[in-house]
Amino acid sequence: MKKIIALLVVMMSFNASASCEALEGLSASVMKARQYGVKASELLAMSKDDSPSDQEFLKKLVTMVYKRPIRVTEEGKNEAIAEFANELYIACINTSTSV
Repeated sequence: MKKIIALLVVMMSFNASASCEALEGLSASVMKARQYGVKASELLAMSKDDSPSDQEFLKKLVTMVYKRPIRVTEEGKNEAIAEFANELYIACINTSTSV
C-alpha cells in the first residue's frame, strides 16, 4: 500500500488536475485490458502522442497493473478490475486529503 500511495503522489504531481474519480476509471480500464490479454506495450503505445508527463503516468500505472495476475474466470476478472480501481481510488482520496 505504501508503494501505491507513493506512486499516487508522483502521479498526482504530473496530473494535478486529475480527480480521484478519473484515476479510478483509468485504473479500471487499464486493469480490464490486462485481464483480457492486451499487451503492456500496446497500452503504452496509445500514449505516444501524449505529453512526457502523461506518458510517465501511464507507464507507472501499467507497471502496477501488469504485476498482478490475470484471473481465469469472468467473475475473477471483474473482481480484479474492481479491487484495483477501488484500491487506487481509496489511496488517492487519502493522499488528497493529507496533502
